[in-house]
Amino acid sequence: MAARRSIHFLIPIAVLFVLVRLVYLRQLETSPLLELLTLDAAYYHQWAMRLMQGLGHPSGPFFLSPLYPLFLSGIYSVLGANPSAAVAVQIILSTGTLIFLFLAVRIFFDDTVAVFTSLLALLYAPWLYFDGMLLTSSLILFLNALLLFLLAHLFSGRTLHGWLWLAAGITAGLSALARPSVLLFILLLIVWFGLRRGRNVLASGKLRWRAITVLILGILAPLVPVLVRNMTVGGSSFLTTSSGGINFYIGNRVGAFGALEELPWLEASDPQTEAKRYREEASRRVGRSLTLEQASRYWMGEGLHDIVHHPGAWLQTQARKLWLTVQDGEIRTNLGLESVKSFCPIVRLMPLTWGLLFPLAAAGFFLRRHRKRETTFLILYLAAYLMINLIFFAASEYRYPMILVFLPFAAQFFVGIFRELRERQFKKILWAIVIYCAILVVANFPSRLRAELTNPSIDFFNLGSEAVNRGQIEKSIPLFTRALAAQPDYRHAHLELARSLWQVGNFDEARREFEEANMAPPDTLHGEPLSRILQEIGMLLEEGKYDEALAFIDSLFRSEAATPIEVLALRVENLKRLGRFEQVSRTYSYMAKRAPENPEWPYRAALAMRLTGDTTACDSLLEAALSIYPAYAPARVELASNALARGDTATARTQLRELRRIRVPIDSIRWKIKKLERVISGQAGASP
Repeated sequence: MAARRSIHFLIPIAVLFVLVRLVYLRQLETSPLLELLTLDAAYYHQWAMRLMQGLGHPSGPFFLSPLYPLFLSGIYSVLGANPSAAVAVQIILSTGTLIFLFLAVRIFFDDTVAVFTSLLALLYAPWLYFDGMLLTSSLILFLNALLLFLLAHLFSGRTLHGWLWLAAGITAGLSALARPSVLLFILLLIVWFGLRRGRNVLASGKLRWRAITVLILGILAPLVPVLVRNMTVGGSSFLTTSSGGINFYIGNRVGAFGALEELPWLEASDPQTEAKRYREEASRRVGRSLTLEQASRYWMGEGLHDIVHHPGAWLQTQARKLWLTVQDGEIRTNLGLESVKSFCPIVRLMPLTWGLLFPLAAAGFFLRRHRKRETTFLILYLAAYLMINLIFFAASEYRYPMILVFLPFAAQFFVGIFRELRERQFKKILWAIVIYCAILVVANFPSRLRAELTNPSIDFFNLGSEAVNRGQIEKSIPLFTRALAAQPDYRHAHLELARSLWQVGNFDEARREFEEANMAPPDTLHGEPLSRILQEIGMLLEEGKYDEALAFIDSLFRSEAATPIEVLALRVENLKRLGRFEQVSRTYSYMAKRAPENPEWPYRAALAMRLTGDTTACDSLLEAALSIYPAYAPARVELASNALARGDTATARTQLRELRRIRVPIDSIRWKIKKLERVISGQAGASP
């Protein structure tokens, strides 16, 4: 196919490529996907907003790669802080990816293969899917396509221009700032290139090592500023991000199943909180406070320890990683492909998936294997990204860049079949078809683990939870319903759906969902809102009918666990009026367990316990309140007062020093603090 004619084919394919993505963008805008950002996408968006507003990067060494939020902030600064604008720019970027891929394939394959590669790219569903996500994937694919295009020029022996080596290095460095995976490819490339022998202009060893030096300098150009920044703000030597040791432990510890998973001490999905929790857990295990770099090294060491001491289990984990990497289906690390398909029909229409692309590429490689043109560095590229999935864990985002090599080899399969037919190479064709069918079976073989990792229920649940966090209760209901349609026994989805239904007044439906979740509803009156119950209890309290109010509460709720915390608060008020202070303290202590983030309940329990004369229990509860919130001034005031009452001036002084560091907005507490100061300094003779 003539070069000019192949360009003529590329133009309509590129136009269709863009039009399909514009339809996709329109469908995204009418769905909740761009409005209710979750997990990494939400974090990147917030990070970009910080940068746009001049607030700088989050504190400490980078836990996630910084290039994508910088990219987003640039878009937001020009087009406004709108995720739709970011997706529109990613569509333009991916069009550039298509063009660079086409040009690279022309060099190392031919024009016909390049055209077929573009057609397959148009039909590949995961590429379309990733272009609509606020994740690093589209940016990485663009940079890697540009890198392969530059390397295609260089390794074809067409040029020795130093600026091309420098451009390739800078491109690789930028890709590493989006995700460090490309550095493994560069390492393999340098080793291979250093040992390479050939007849082109790069045959000279001196020229090769000069090219390698320029390549490395180009890579370091964007990475060194990040290294300097990490050393400045965190005293760490991370060249890019600090998450490598943690990810290594997740994928290689004893019991790992080969994909990303949340370990027991991880309470939140926010990456900054995730880094903090892993650092705290590592510090707890070693018995001293660790920096983020020390914690990352600790987790790397733990992963290596498990590999050395449990090699059999590790090999099983590696087999699962390899199985998950070659299998069809996109393993989510944020929002999965199956979830997007349910909102965007255009993605469902794309016929090509990983389970079809991988077998085609394998068969195409078989047909291509005896060609003399240099494609070794493409195999190194595939090997590097396969190794990343095995070193850490299998993930759709980790294997996604491999399509830049799989697409042209898959195109080679179709082109090669026709060529071999012309040459009557039927045996070769038969072997290619056998390879295709064998790998097709492997890639699409039913797998329970794959089904669990690609099930969209958790995505719908996360979207519904984000809607609840924003106060969009009515929007959360269909999302929780979708989660249950995908996984009917999803208890948390039943519970959150019940709570949302209750808030909008759909009490009958809510009670059914509470029952499915094995939880009691907020009250036992059919269709009776909690506000009306609180009003009735409050009226009895005002009328002094304390026993009657308690009886009314006990008739509605079978146990404290089934009693809403607002009702418990009114119950203890009745108990106080009746002088049942031990019951008051017990109830407050139970409320503290129900709401462990609120220091008010153990504080109130402490005050009730002091009325019983048990000052030891009172102090213990006050300490519990301070463990929740060290700056909770009322608890420190009471601790100091108790200490003065028993003659412990040293403890009272300690609490007073802590109180002086706290900004106290409540006048009554400030008055108590001043009174404490007078007592401790000897100006007053009595305890406040």
